[in-house]
Amino acid sequence: MLLASMPASSALSAITIQSASTSQQDEPVRLRADLVVVVVTVVDAAGASVTTLKADDFEILENGNPQKISTFARHDDVPLHLVLVFDISGSVKSRLGFAKDSVVRFLKALVRSDDGVAIVSVSTDVVLEQSFTSDINLLTSTITRLSAKGATALYDGICLAADALSQRQGRRVIFIFSDGRDTISRATLQQTLKVLQWHDVVVYAINTAGRASSANLRELVGERTLETLTQQTGGQVFFPDRAEELDPVLARLAELLRTQYVLGFVSSEEAPEKTYRELVVRVKRPNMQAYARHGYYWSK
Repeated sequence: MLLASMPASSALSAITIQSASTSQQDEPVRLRADLVVVVVTVVDAAGASVTTLKADDFEILENGNPQKISTFARHDDVPLHLVLVFDISGSVKSRLGFAKDSVVRFLKALVRSDDGVAIVSVSTDVVLEQSFTSDINLLTSTITRLSAKGATALYDGICLAADALSQRQGRRVIFIFSDGRDTISRATLQQTLKVLQWHDVVVYAINTAGRASSANLRELVGERTLETLTQQTGGQVFFPDRAEELDPVLARLAELLRTQYVLGFVSSEEAPEKTYRELVVRVKRPNMQAYARHGYYWSK
């Protein structure tokens, strides 16, 4: 499951977006099959989303070598495909209930008719509870019926979500609601990260345990797991400690997803297939930080 059906590098090969070398009024271009696509979120020094950048404001390095940005789009031009991964194991039982209404409000504020949202539950088993849809009523009813039980196959659930996203054309995002503690998955953390990088998936997470307040090993392992998954893929992890903090956190996440940039380049390097290539995305303007995946696996 982990590596057998990995697609070409571009997550947007069937999407028509703007060439970086043309104006917004020019004809769009069809993306090349060998295009490497990077989804980027940019914030200023105060943490506010930056929405006014152009292609020339970005720099991409692959294995330390500058790359020419050949396509550029903003979030409005590219559909969002999102998988909610709900950890419904016994360890999150006390926090699952208060999250449901907040997540529904988050989806109502975010999802458009050309977007798609799927829901995966993770406990002893991994279940695709709802396939991709933009129907808020369907999503609401699915979220409402989730109940806590069992152990935690978190990595297996994330791999299932990434595989489902690999068939979708557009921005690919996984939103994890979990304490980050995996107990029974067949996949490892490194295997899971490789699947995410191969399928060009950005991961965001809500740590249901909040920020670790002690040296409790289980809390720290879960926290580090979510930080690794999000940082390496260009996302972020949030640590709401109380129920009333969840709505503002989800509003922030919706803002980030509504203000993303999509950059594309054709690699200048020759390398064997399935070779890992490191990526660095920078903003040339001062006091701005770009969040993007740290690397990808190339396949023709």
